[in-house]
Amino acid sequence: MMKRQRAFKPLTLKVSSIADAAARQAIETLFDRFNVERARSNEAARKAALADAESSIAMQQARIAFVQLLLEAGAHLDPIRGEQTWTAYRKDGEILFECPFTEVDLRNAMRVQRANVDQAARQAGGAERLYEGDDDEDQNPTIGFLGSSVRRGH
Repeated sequence: MMKRQRAFKPLTLKVSSIADAAARQAIETLFDRFNVERARSNEAARKAALADAESSIAMQQARIAFVQLLLEAGAHLDPIRGEQTWTAYRKDGEILFECPFTEVDLRNAMRVQRANVDQAARQAGGAERLYEGDDDEDQNPTIGFLGSSVRRGH
């Protein structure tokens, strides 16, 4: 049988090789304390991991509940089906749904940004227009879920 070769040989020291009995006893006591603390540390780490996992599960359950809320509300309020981002809250006893930035808002913001970039380029002596075919006509009037990106119900 071939002898297995090691890449390195660890240095192993025995506490029993220490001549001073008091030093050996101090090391034994500290080692016992280390083992107790390591066990406590492992237990605390596992409890923290469990708490983290439970927190993640709770967050996912809240997300599922919110999606279910949006699905039900979207069945009765058309704009909810047409926009991606919604928040829901209660004010004066009434449940309200709010879309902070609709697809139309996004397109308008992009137009403003393009106009600002074009103006900056003209002022710097650059091209007349940076975006070819850039006009106020939309190629694709909507890209929302059901083609509805108009705010309604205000």
